Amino acid sequence: MGFLFLVCFAYLDYKDHKIENDHILIFAVCSGIVLLFLEKSLAVGLLTLITGILGVYLWKIKSFGGADTKILPAMIPFLLIISNNYFVGWWIFLIIFAVVGGLYGLIAKKMFKRKRYIPFVPAMALTYFLFYVYNLILILIVR
Repeated sequence: MGFLFLVCFAYLDYKDHKIENDHILIFAVCSGIVLLFLEKSLAVGLLTLITGILGVYLWKIKSFGGADTKILPAMIPFLLIISNNYFVGWWIFLIIFAVVGGLYGLIAKKMFKRKRYIPFVPAMALTYFLFYVYNLILILIVR
């Protein structure tokens, strides 16, 4: 479900360079509902808060736009549903996000030929997908 939101957001970000706050709010509410049903919701809540602080920092240094800052922490409960160890899964997600985001930023600067705005939600969606695939591979290896 989280991935479907991200694909829609990626399309809007790429097409219009704008994602309405109403859409992000629906995503955040769904994320909160998922958080309520997780086994260790306090731990995931803290990781979500830390991710939100990271998003605000990236926004302050102008690496993120406003929508990116709001979407990033809302992704965390959806991501950690499939992870056995929340803390390790969170770090692996951040590592994948740093690599994908860095590569995407380099490619997008050349592609868009402008420095003012690069739609970043597609990189978030790709990171989500890669993290999901990584966890599926882990599950298959463990069995």
